[in-house]
Amino acid sequence: MGTYPCDLEVREQLAHVYRLLGEPAQAGRWNYLSELRDPHETAAFEALFPSPRERLWSLRWAGSAEELSTPTAAARLRSLHAAAERDCGESVPYRRPRPGRDGDGPKESPFAGAACAVGCLALLALLVTGLATVVDAVLG
Repeated sequence: MGTYPCDLEVREQLAHVYRLLGEPAQAGRWNYLSELRDPHETAAFEALFPSPRERLWSLRWAGSAEELSTPTAAARLRSLHAAAERDCGESVPYRRPRPGRDGDGPKESPFAGAACAVGCLALLALLVTGLATVVDAVLG
């Protein structure tokens, strides 16, 4: 979904694959915005993600309801978004916020790059030492 998050046809194809694998909850997840969806799959999806916010975020929609290509899909996404906001009592983004953005979640250490560089230099030193040992043994 990373390449085509707003393409309903790709979502329906993914739902078909999960249907073949016997995963009704995942089929319902990816077919949730579809014109024709299986009520059994939708119920399985809703049972897997009982919170409207988690259900909304699990769809991995990368835009707003206005960007959907069908009125049915737009209405379903709007309805789920409204339910998520009612349930949480606050504004809910369509997509789960990434950790480390806007002060939320863990942040990368400022020393991570330096530690990586030191590790690479140590590895390079071991490689050169090993190569020198092999050359000395062969020529020596």
